[in-house]
Amino acid sequence: MANLAKYAGGLFVALAVSLVGPMSLKADPIIISVTAPPGLSTLIDSSSIVSTSWSEAGSYTEVSIAALVDSAIVGQTPTADAYLTTQIGPGTTTADEIAHSQFTVPVNLPICSPSSCGAMVTLFSGLSLGPGNYFLTMGPDPISIGVVGWFPALNPSVLLDTGVSEGNSFFASAMASYPPASDFGVSPFAMNFVVTGTPTSAIPEPSTATLVAFGTFFLLIIRRALASHHHRGTVGLVRGVRQDERPRQQYDHLGHLKSQFSLFGGGRLASADMLPQRNARLATDLRGARNRCLSSKRSLARSKAQPILKSRASR
Repeated sequence: MANLAKYAGGLFVALAVSLVGPMSLKADPIIISVTAPPGLSTLIDSSSIVSTSWSEAGSYTEVSIAALVDSAIVGQTPTADAYLTTQIGPGTTTADEIAHSQFTVPVNLPICSPSSCGAMVTLFSGLSLGPGNYFLTMGPDPISIGVVGWFPALNPSVLLDTGVSEGNSFFASAMASYPPASDFGVSPFAMNFVVTGTPTSAIPEPSTATLVAFGTFFLLIIRRALASHHHRGTVGLVRGVRQDERPRQQYDHLGHLKSQFSLFGGGRLASADMLPQRNARLATDLRGARNRCLSSKRSLARSKAQPILKSRASR
C-alpha cells in the first residue's frame, strides 16, 4: 500500500515536471545575440553615432536588450542614450520610436579580454515586439561626465531564434537633433549586443486550475487503489470470521457434553472405565469433541498466522 502511494505520487510529480520543465527552458530565449571578446572600444559622441538592426517574423514579450560598453576613462561611470526605432536616417521621428532610455556604465567591468574590459549593460527591458525591423541606436548624453565607449564585434558569434535575421550595422559622423535621424552609412563592424524575450507563440504555462485538476485526478487514482486494497483486506477478515464459526460451535458442543456428563454423575475424563455404563458413550463423545476442538484451535492459529507471514515476505 505504501509503495503504491509512493509510486502514484512520484508519477504526479513527474507529470508536473514534464509539463512545466520544457516551458521554463523557453521562458527567456535568445532572439538575437551578436557577441565577441571586447577589443578596443569606440567612443560615442556627437561625431560618432552607432546603430545596429535585426528583423523578426514572430512576436515576443518581456524583451530585454543589452550592449557591451565601457568608459573612456577607467573608473568613471558615464551615461549615454539608447533608442529603439523601426527605422533610422533622415525623416525618422519620435513617431518611429518604440522606446528610449539613458544607461550608465558601471564601475565594475567583468567581461575582459587581453585588450580591454567591458560590461553588458541592459538598455531596455519588459518590451513587447511584433514582427518587423528594429534599429538600436546609441548616442551621447550632453550632460554626461565622461564618455561611453561601445565595442565592435570582430568575428562575432551570432545566435538567432527561428524567423530572426541579423541586419546591418551603421555609423554616422554627424549627430542630428534626434540621433536616430542622423545620416547613417553602413558600418563594417557589428555591435556587441544581445536581445532576449519570450515568444508569444510558445505553449503557455499551465494555469493553476490545470495543475489542480491533474492533482485531483491522481489523488482519486490513489484513493481508489487504497480503497481496493482495503476491500480485499476486509474480505479476508470476513472469511476469517466464518472460519471461526466452526470452532465456536465445537466449543458450545463441548460445554453441552460437559454439563450432561456432570448431570449423570461422571468423574474425570481420564477415568472413563470407572463411569457407569450409561455414561460411557457420553464420555467418548466428550473426548472426541475435546480433540476436535483442540485441532480446530491449531488450524485457526495457523490460518491467522499465514497472512502475517505473507505480509512479512512481501516486504
